[in-house]
Amino acid sequence: MAFTGLSPDVLTDVSAEFVLVATVLRECEGTSDNEVFDRMAEEVTADDLSEARMSLIWMAMGRLAERNTIISITALRENVRSTGQWDLKPGFEETIEELFNYSATVLEAKDQAGALRRLAGRRRLAEAGKAIMDMAKQPGHDDKLS
Repeated sequence: MAFTGLSPDVLTDVSAEFVLVATVLRECEGTSDNEVFDRMAEEVTADDLSEARMSLIWMAMGRLAERNTIISITALRENVRSTGQWDLKPGFEETIEELFNYSATVLEAKDQAGALRRLAGRRRLAEAGKAIMDMAKQPGHDDKLS
């Protein structure tokens, strides 16, 4: 069976990213405790999130947690504004509002975290495979293969 290629773009799940980030935000703010973020951050990093705004928010959550600041909608806004990235992401304010108004359980978020981690690994493999294929197509390598 021939390899037909797999685009790294298909190895994403933006809705799973949304569920994860929204649930963590609501749980942390609702309980005044970052424990849920700490548990989820063991499985998912900002690099695992393919959607730029979700990744930016996850990084901001990490910075807040590192400083022992409770993750909340207000703290997130202030943190992202302080990085100068607020204006770089159109629709950012609306995204934060949507996240805060979304309701899911921590169990759902845990399931999504595992799925996102697996997708991110597959996406990295697909990107590496594409890079190898691109390198193989470059001229000048044939004389070195004997």
